Amino acid sequence: LVKEVENKSKRKYEKLITNDLKHNSKAFYSYLRSRQTVKSMVTVLRQENGALTENDVETAECLVNAFSSVFVREPLGPLPQNCFNHCEESISNLIFDESDVYNELKSIDIYKSFGPDNVHPKLL
Repeated sequence: LVKEVENKSKRKYEKLITNDLKHNSKAFYSYLRSRQTVKSMVTVLRQENGALTENDVETAECLVNAFSSVFVREPLGPLPQNCFNHCEESISNLIFDESDVYNELKSIDIYKSFGPDNVHPKLL
């Protein structure tokens, strides 16, 4: 009986998120990801000296060395001024009014993630 109720509830939820897929695709794909299982693990890697790792700690250290050699730590703070000098033309004939802005804000999908301004679409 419990299994039957559980299956019925699961089917009801799946139907709900598939019916709302067009407006809230985030919930659908989140559910799909939760249903996937990944069973592969990294167990042995070849170290810089050519030897294979023998335990989890050595494997983790090998991964840390590989990733740290690829990524560059950039200084905090404002960007250098010369990175803004690539634009040679400016937009001077841009005309829009309040209704244009209102229509654009109305068309924002509130289920999408933050934009480059770090403001959630629901707040806009």
